[in-house]
Amino acid sequence: MKNVKILLPAFLLLIMFSSRVKTEQADQNSVATLTAQEHYNAGMQKGEAGNYYEAIDNFDEAIKLKPEYVDALAMRGLAKYYLGAYEDAIEDYSSLIKLEPNYTDAYLQRALVKYNLYKYKEAIEDCNRAINLKPSLAVAYYIRGISKDYMKDFNGSLRDLDAAVKYKENYLDAIFNRGLVKNKLLDYKGAISDYDDALRLKPDYSDAFYNRAVSKRQQKDYPAALADLDEAIKLNNEYTDAYFVRGLIKQEIQDNNGALEDVNFVIYKKPEYAEAYYTRGIILYGLEYYSTSIENFNKAITLKPDFRDAFYNRGIVKMAHKEYPGALRDFDETIKMDSTHTGALMERGEIRFDMKDYKNALIDFQKVILIDQKNSHAHYKAGHTLYNLGDADGACLEWKIARDLGFEDGFNMIETNCK
Repeated sequence: MKNVKILLPAFLLLIMFSSRVKTEQADQNSVATLTAQEHYNAGMQKGEAGNYYEAIDNFDEAIKLKPEYVDALAMRGLAKYYLGAYEDAIEDYSSLIKLEPNYTDAYLQRALVKYNLYKYKEAIEDCNRAINLKPSLAVAYYIRGISKDYMKDFNGSLRDLDAAVKYKENYLDAIFNRGLVKNKLLDYKGAISDYDDALRLKPDYSDAFYNRAVSKRQQKDYPAALADLDEAIKLNNEYTDAYFVRGLIKQEIQDNNGALEDVNFVIYKKPEYAEAYYTRGIILYGLEYYSTSIENFNKAITLKPDFRDAFYNRGIVKMAHKEYPGALRDFDETIKMDSTHTGALMERGEIRFDMKDYKNALIDFQKVILIDQKNSHAHYKAGHTLYNLGDADGACLEWKIARDLGFEDGFNMIETNCK
């Protein structure tokens, strides 16, 4: 899903071409040119009224009569863009650029269309051409910046969005998207500052409230985040993402009933949303509804078969209720998807230990230690497993490491079993 809906209002380019149109009107020497101009004017009127198909028909006629009619090409391309005929729009802008290689706005519009086709690299190339021709063109920096965002060049995106704001004061879309990029760069304070500015410019900007809440949640400022989500929902009572994040925060602060209410709404609106079932599974387990918790993890996995965290948490619930075979299967699946998942390795090791499968339990604990040498619990459990396998020296070594890393039970085991 894209961050923003771009961009220029319908037939805004009319303003860009106004001086050219006046020149054409001054040169009406032939009946063919006049007729082309009349078709063009009719197309403009229909386009401004939102009748894009009819506008294209008029622009077609204008171009047939005057093949190098750049304004008609530009407007036909824009009409096609608004109809979603992106490839056809690109063809018109490319033809226009062949006629006038220094036509800045044609590069800009073609970049916009390519962005909407997910051709971010090509969009950036067109923005580069536009910026070379007009170095202070704010909208070109903006399109280039959001294209770089989708290419995960977050620092490059930030530089471009900074430039867009520099060249166009109070550039709302650039300020808002800069906040999104800063959040990805973990600059939550900077992101919140941008959302503050966006809300100053547009007090009813529900997306700014929502994204400011996301950044505040990262700072663990839960009351402020909840207040922003409440505002977003007041402005848009169908804002499922806001309900979902509000549910996550409520679950984090142990308001499980409130969390459940929000997540239920999300599932009602988005019944195929695997993450919502997964979250509801966690909430229901917190409310001690074991069976329905499992059912929700099952649903999440059905909708998203590679949902690693759903397998892991379903395993946790099964393990807590001593359903060890099922828990082991879930931890096995988790580890297949992520061999470095220390949580699943530890839990599988714990089950194997309880089942007296000490050899395989030790393998799991040692894998955790290879991944995280400072995991005191893994060292402690490895020691305990070695002791049960008859390796007292090895056990004492692991317990001493666990003690040095701050695991308090290590003291008791050393005093009791080690010389």
